[in-house]
Amino acid sequence: MAISPDILIGIDLGKVCTRIAHVQLGGRRSAGPGDAGWNATTIASRHHGRPLDEFFALYRSVGADAVRGIVATGVYSQQLRAPVVAGLPEEIAQEWAVRLVAPDMAPLNVVRIGGTGYSVLVRSGDGQFHYEKNDRCSAGTGETMERICARLGATLEEAAALASAAGEAIPVTARCSVFAKSELTHFANQGEPHDKLFRGYFESVAKNIHALVEKVGVPGPVWLVGHGALIEPLAAALRARLQAADPGVTVEVPPVASVFEALGALHYASSLDWADVRWPLDPTELVTEEQGHVRSLAESGLGGRRPRVVRLQAGAKLAGAPPVSSAVASQDVGGRDAEETDACPASTATD
Repeated sequence: MAISPDILIGIDLGKVCTRIAHVQLGGRRSAGPGDAGWNATTIASRHHGRPLDEFFALYRSVGADAVRGIVATGVYSQQLRAPVVAGLPEEIAQEWAVRLVAPDMAPLNVVRIGGTGYSVLVRSGDGQFHYEKNDRCSAGTGETMERICARLGATLEEAAALASAAGEAIPVTARCSVFAKSELTHFANQGEPHDKLFRGYFESVAKNIHALVEKVGVPGPVWLVGHGALIEPLAAALRARLQAADPGVTVEVPPVASVFEALGALHYASSLDWADVRWPLDPTELVTEEQGHVRSLAESGLGGRRPRVVRLQAGAKLAGAPPVSSAVASQDVGGRDAEETDACPASTATD
């Protein structure tokens, strides 16, 4: 007896971590908003340079016959080929995550602190989305933070613990992470306490992120997502700056912060028609050496409802994208129904 292909998979292949969200539709072709059967399972783990291993393990465990559709986002997503829909831009993944977790049309600011920088996605009161990213050297997040902490002889986890316990901070004024490292080294050589230095460093990163929020943000709640949002002294410093500027603003780290784009990719997968797709028995057959490119969209909202993904014809497109169906599945996965396993440690990775 043939197995009904009813498992949807969303993958975020980041610079340091692999995040996966998957759901079993129970034989249904689609699911509607608030469908109780849509309880997503999420996985987040550091991949140590092997971003696809976690996906391969999941694929083999469920079996090719059970897979209905797969959408991938993140810097390593272009390693996958058709019929995977690969290369979903991160702002599109974030937008679909917002539509999934916060389906109302209220204003919202999503601040992502990742491995290569930080970004802000805003939803205005009329439901339109706008996205802006800072991934320049001055970003100072992700692996940069790990290197700077290591320069002072600490892991990111140890630095975060010291900073949280510090009674005060030694201000770090450099915006560029290269100069911040030099400034911290100079203070350390003068014998300044490391706990105060780390607190000052996290506060300086928060200051840079806050500048981007001030530039593009809208009045309304702020969500901090990405593994950088799980670094407590950084999140606390950013929250303090946001609430100093607007005492009434709500700033929170949602339960799905570490798997946000994976959930967005999963939600996007639910909008596609996978009826004629056949999946190989071996997931390694889904790997390609070609690196196609997908244009990143500054304005991701189209008509306030369905974002547009532009495919570039450079030998590769959004790999094997099937037609979009009219059904868009939605689910409240931000609460207790979502199962999260193997969380990628905030102390060792931020993307």
